[in-house]
Amino acid sequence: MSLNRIMNMSSQSMANAKTAIATSNHNIANADTKGYSRQRVDLATNVPVVRNGYTMGTGAKVREIKRINDDFIELQIRNDISKKGKSQAEFFGAKQLENLFNEATSKGIGHYLNAFNSSLQRLSENPDQGAIREMVKVSAKDLCHTFNNIYKQIGWIREDVDNRIDGLVTEVNQLAKDIAELNGGIKKFKIMGENANDFIDERNVKLQRLSEIIDVKVTEDNDSNCMVRIANSGNLINNTDVFTLKAPRTAGGLGDKNLILVSPTGGEKDITEQIENGELSGYLNFRHDDIINTLDKVNTLAGTIVVNFNEVHKRGYGLNGEQGINFFSPIETLTDPETGEEVHDFTEASRLMSVSDEVLKRSAAIAASHDPGAVADNRNILDLIELTNTRLLEDGLLTMEDFYNGFVGSVGLKLNRIERDLEHQNGVLTQLDAIRESISGVSLDEETAELMKHQHNFDAAARLINVTDELFDTILNLGA
Repeated sequence: MSLNRIMNMSSQSMANAKTAIATSNHNIANADTKGYSRQRVDLATNVPVVRNGYTMGTGAKVREIKRINDDFIELQIRNDISKKGKSQAEFFGAKQLENLFNEATSKGIGHYLNAFNSSLQRLSENPDQGAIREMVKVSAKDLCHTFNNIYKQIGWIREDVDNRIDGLVTEVNQLAKDIAELNGGIKKFKIMGENANDFIDERNVKLQRLSEIIDVKVTEDNDSNCMVRIANSGNLINNTDVFTLKAPRTAGGLGDKNLILVSPTGGEKDITEQIENGELSGYLNFRHDDIINTLDKVNTLAGTIVVNFNEVHKRGYGLNGEQGINFFSPIETLTDPETGEEVHDFTEASRLMSVSDEVLKRSAAIAASHDPGAVADNRNILDLIELTNTRLLEDGLLTMEDFYNGFVGSVGLKLNRIERDLEHQNGVLTQLDAIRESISGVSLDEETAELMKHQHNFDAAARLINVTDELFDTILNLGA
C-alpha cells in the first residue's frame, strides 16, 4: 500500500473521529431536550482495492448519523397519550359537576329542598301564624334561587368548556401547520443528503402533542414525510398540504358545538361523532352528554316541583279565603306534535323557577286549608308535604329526593371511574416513557465513554499521519 493511501486513510479516520466527537457533544447538549433521540455515527467500510493479487482495505467512511429510536414505542405513546387526553378532559368536566352538587362543601338543592319541607311542616302545626308563613316564603325563594344558580353555573361550565375547545382547535391548526413545514424541511435535507434527525425529533414532539388533543393516525414514507389522518375522518396533513379545524356553535340555549374539518379547497366535513380519543373528544362528549343530561335532570326536578306543587296549592284556600293561586310562577305548556296533548315545557324550568307574585306580595295567600275561612285547617299543607313522599318521577318510580340523590350519585360514580382510568393510563405512559428513555435517551456516562473512545481514535489516526510523514522524509533523504 502506498504512503499516499495510508495518509488518506488516516486523514479520513481523523475526520470520522471528529464527526463522532461532534455527535457525542450534540447528544450531551440535548440530554434534557424534550423528545430528543440520541444519535450515533454509523461507519461503513470503504471499497477495497486489489494490488498484485492481494485485496487491501481502504479504511472507513461515515455512512450516516442515525437516530436511535423505536417507531413502535413512539406509536404506542401516541395512542396511549390520546386516551389519557380524553380522560383528562372528562375528569375536568366530572369534577366541575361534582363541585356543583357537592352538598358536603356547600348548600345545594338537597339542603334547600329539605329546608323548604321543614318550613311547611312548621306551618302545618301553626297554619295561621304570619311569621311562619313568611318563613315558608323565604325558604321557597331560597330553593328557587338555588335552582336558578345551578342553571347559571352549568352555563358557565359550558362556556369554559367551549373556550377550551376553541383553544385546542387553534392549537391543532398551528401544530398541523408546523408539522407540514417540518415535512418540507425534512424533504429538502434528504434531497441534499443532509442529516434531518433533529427536525424529525421536533416533528415527533408536535405529533405527540397533537395526539393528546385529537386521535390521529400517522404514516411515514421512505423519505420521512409523514401523513396525518384524523382517525376515522380524513386527512389533516398530507406532506405539506394542511387541512384545518373549526368548532362553531349554534345559537340558542346551550347550543351545539361541532367539530368541522376544512380542506385546503374549502370543503367542510362534520367529524364530531368520528373522533374517539384526545382532549377534544373528552370535552365534546362532556358538553354534548354530561352537561345536557345534567341540565335536563335539574330542569325535570324543578318542573316537577312547580307543576305538582301548584296543582295541589290551587285546590286549597289562603287566610282570606282565596283559591286557585299558584305557589310558584306557572310553567308554560306546549302542544305535543304527536299526541296533540298539552304538555309542560321543562326546557328552562330551573332558570325560570320563582315564587308567584301573589305569594310574594302576601304570605296570607299560601293555601293551607281545604275550606275557606278555616284558618286553623292544615290539610292542604299536609297534602303539599305528602308530595315529597310521592313517586312523581321516572314514570312513578322515584320520589323527588330519590331522583336528586340518584343523579348526584351518578356524577360521583363517573368521576371515580375516570380517576381509575386516568391512574391506569398514567401508569402505562410512565412505563412507555421509561422504555423510550432506555432506547433513545442520552446517558451522560455512556457519552463520556464514547468521547474518550473517539478521542483515542483521533489520536491514533494523527499518530499514523506523523509516522507516514516520517517515512516520506526518510525516503526523500535516501534519494539525496
